[in-house]
Amino acid sequence: MLRLVPTICAALLVWAAAPAPAVAENPPNPLGGKPPVEELEQFLARKRVFSDADRRAVLALIDASVPDQKGRFKATRKSQDETGEEVDLDWLAALEKLPADTRALDEVVADVKAIRGLVATGDFDAARAILDFGFTDVGLTYRDECGRSLRNMSPRSLPAMIVASKAPAHDDKARYARYQLERLDRELPLKAIDYADSDETKIAILDAFHKVLHREAVLAVLQTVDDVSPAVRLQARTTWMGYVDGPAPAEAPKKKLQLPGGKLTDEPQPLWLNSRELAALYLRDLHETLFGELPPRGTKLVELSQKIFDFYDQRRTAARDEAFERGQALAGESKWAEAAAAFDQVLVVNPESTRRGEMAPVYIAFADQLKRDKRWADATVAYGKAHAVAPSGPRAGAALAGQLYVRGRALVAAGKDGTALFQAALEQDSGHKGAAAALAGEDPDVAEGAAAGDNKWMIYAGAAGGAFALMLLILALRRRDS
Repeated sequence: MLRLVPTICAALLVWAAAPAPAVAENPPNPLGGKPPVEELEQFLARKRVFSDADRRAVLALIDASVPDQKGRFKATRKSQDETGEEVDLDWLAALEKLPADTRALDEVVADVKAIRGLVATGDFDAARAILDFGFTDVGLTYRDECGRSLRNMSPRSLPAMIVASKAPAHDDKARYARYQLERLDRELPLKAIDYADSDETKIAILDAFHKVLHREAVLAVLQTVDDVSPAVRLQARTTWMGYVDGPAPAEAPKKKLQLPGGKLTDEPQPLWLNSRELAALYLRDLHETLFGELPPRGTKLVELSQKIFDFYDQRRTAARDEAFERGQALAGESKWAEAAAAFDQVLVVNPESTRRGEMAPVYIAFADQLKRDKRWADATVAYGKAHAVAPSGPRAGAALAGQLYVRGRALVAAGKDGTALFQAALEQDSGHKGAAAALAGEDPDVAEGAAAGDNKWMIYAGAAGGAFALMLLILALRRRDS
């Protein structure tokens, strides 16, 4: 049979052969990195050898759901998983069971693999490419696979579908995008934001709202302008300013409304509020909630928005400062767990705090405490925080060494070999007694206890020396007085 796939596309398609995995798994790619969306999109746009009828005949052999030329579907064949639940037919698995000499089989398999390759990239633009392909003359035949792929990509596919869904109401692609959002139960903007898998996805969704000035998303965006993530917060505020200070939205259609008693209004009335009118309404309500009063009449929406942003920022700064001071006070009492928790609150409010370096000793002290309790996983996290807040500070090497060491101890506790991690810990801190003892076949707990004992001896010696000096001073004063 004639081979259709060029060398580079063949490699891409082999990589994409399996059913699309979860995006977060980042499956290995023989070409290195992620396959470029642009190349896969170009491959799907290539000139075909076989006719649309040939491709439909192949899909008919597996009872795939294929729409007619007007995009209308018939009933979809279902298969069952191992639990007996009905699932969508896996096109690729079914196609691979067909005889290898089936006419146009290679071409159909290549197309399905390319679609799944786009899914596996996890790229926001890949979702747009799949959606666009489903509305080409060739892609119409694969529209069921495109829809399933878009759902499999969720939430990474949401931005593309949000933008497409806000095209004119009569647009077929807009209706299709809305249908897919409904099937995912993500047509409500607040749900789309809440179920995002990362800050990056939240930002992309908010940007999609901005691009189309999504009317139904006004309240969801306003509720995100004080998000805990600085990057999400910035995009939410940018999107919000698009509502209040961007291009004027179209006016809602008007008609005379029926009043009680059957009368009609004298003048046609708008059927709904547009996005800017909704923004003004929500801003006034929020102002009253935050400040206990409605804003002065005539206040511009931009000024009102900035006032609310400033209020949120000042409140966040006060919370950050209070948490930092509380952390310092708790550290002074050697309450390391409570102090570390307070500093966690600081970093949540302001991940780029200029006082991050002052937190490192507290996280190390907390990690040391967890290590003594043999809570290896928790200690690993605490040492990691110590290194993250001060990666170039004086305790950075000790923090990294501590993290490597407790990871090695965790492996040993699980019956595995921690030698490589102990060696790496010594490379970071040549004086790490626990790692040295572990490599020497000695008891690391004894070595670390001795090190702690050495430190205590120095503390006690210093205290005793201070007491002795004080005693000599008192004796000298008594002699002088006598």
